[in-house]
Amino acid sequence: MARSVLPRIRLLCWGFALVVLASACTGGQSETGAPDAVGEQQTSADAFAAADVNFLANMVGHLQRSNELADLAPRAASPELLQLADQVKTAADQQAQQVRRLLDEPEARDAIEGAPPDGQLPGGATDVELQALDDLRGEQFDRRFADLMTRHQQAAVDASERTIEAGDSPEVADVATQVIDTGQDAIGQMGALQQQWGTPLAPVAPEGLG
Repeated sequence: MARSVLPRIRLLCWGFALVVLASACTGGQSETGAPDAVGEQQTSADAFAAADVNFLANMVGHLQRSNELADLAPRAASPELLQLADQVKTAADQQAQQVRRLLDEPEARDAIEGAPPDGQLPGGATDVELQALDDLRGEQFDRRFADLMTRHQQAAVDASERTIEAGDSPEVADVATQVIDTGQDAIGQMGALQQQWGTPLAPVAPEGLG
């Protein structure tokens, strides 16, 4: 009687071992062989919407224009304005590095190839305006510089807010949030300077295309 039971026990042990081995080999997949939910979530989190890519690509030129505008600040009569221009330039350089890093992502490159962006943000300072500003000096320069830089920063803030609402990438949203924070800070400081100077120049509409 005992001898007949032993072979059955051995068969049960071998069967259990095979079940464990098969389960280990199929780990990380569902019964249908599909990837698990965690993998799907990671893939979707890395996606770039058209709004993300357009924002990144257009911000390259916009941040470069911010630097070009800030480079004219030594013509200013106001030392506070010169200091503010240095802050704008530092922020623009840091944000440009982040933007270029994100544009190197394969998803971003593929999206740009499918739908190239227009390369500029509506409302930003233009080449024509920078050339005109280059001819000014002293108080007249200060007032026009503050007006152009305010409008240029506001264009970036508006674009960033639209991107946060319409985009998919958390990393792009982080950059957009930084642009909003630094842009609003610069706008506030320039507004305070304009109040110190008295009646500001009338705001001007964009001239020409950048």
